[in-house]
Amino acid sequence: SVTINGTVTKIDNYVFYNCRSLTTITIPDSVTSIGEGAFSGCTGLTSITIPDSVTSIDSFAFYNCSGLTNVSIGSGVTHIDGNAFDRCSGLTSITIPDSVTSIGADVFYGCASITAITFGPSLTDINVFNARITDCNSLTTIEVSDENAVYSSRDGMLFDKNKTTLIYVPNNKQGTLNISAETTIREGALSYSYGISAIEVAEDHAAYSSQGGILYNKQKTQIIRVPRKLQGEVTIAAGVTSIAEYTFSGCIEVTSITIPASVTK
Repeated sequence: SVTINGTVTKIDNYVFYNCRSLTTITIPDSVTSIGEGAFSGCTGLTSITIPDSVTSIDSFAFYNCSGLTNVSIGSGVTHIDGNAFDRCSGLTSITIPDSVTSIGADVFYGCASITAITFGPSLTDINVFNARITDCNSLTTIEVSDENAVYSSRDGMLFDKNKTTLIYVPNNKQGTLNISAETTIREGALSYSYGISAIEVAEDHAAYSSQGGILYNKQKTQIIRVPRKLQGEVTIAAGVTSIAEYTFSGCIEVTSITIPASVTK
C-alpha cells in the first residue's frame, strides 16, 4: 500500500513499473497528471481512484494491470492517451467522465472482461476500432450521455445523435438485432457482434431486408451479413446474385451453405 505525498503534482513516467505486489495506491488531489507507464505491470493493483485534480492520463499508464477491476476517473480528466488501460483484463466496467474530450488509440486493447462502457457528453470522436473497443469481447452495453452532440445509444448499442445510423453493436450483445425502417448500418457495425443470432429488418425499410434471420439488400439480390451466432444450415435466398465481403465471417456454428445458381459473385 502506498500513499503519495500531498505535495506531488505529477506521477512521473514508469515510477511504479512492474510493482506487482502493490495492491492499493492513494493519489492526493495535488496531482494533475499521471505519466506514461506510471503503473504499468502493477498486476496486484485491484482498484484505483483518480482525483478530480488530474487532467491527463498518459499512454500505457495502467498497461497490463490485469488485477484491476475498478477504476474511478475524476471529473477533471480531459484526455486519456493511447493504451492507457491496455491489457487490463480484469476490468469489468468503465465510465468516461463528462470532462473527457478525447481518447487515444488502443485504450481498451485486451480489456476482455469489460461488460459496459459509458461515454460522457464531451467525447465527440468515438472511434471503436481505433480505441479497440472491438477487443472487449464481454461487452454487452454502450451508454452515451443524452447531452452528447454527436453520439447516442439505444438498447446498449452505439448510434449517431439522431439514432438513425447504427455505428456499433457490442461484441457480446445477445439475441435478435432489430433494424427499424429509419436505421442505416455503418460499415463495420456488425463486424464483432459475436452474440447476435438473428437480424430482423422492418418490412418498409428502403435499403435492407431480411430472411431467415439473415441481412439482405432490399431486392434480395445481395446477401450482406449472416449473424455470427446463427446455427445450422444456411440456404441463400433465390435470386441472390452476389455474396458481400465478409458475409460469413466468424460464423463458426454454420454447418452448411446452399448457394443458388443465380449467384455470380
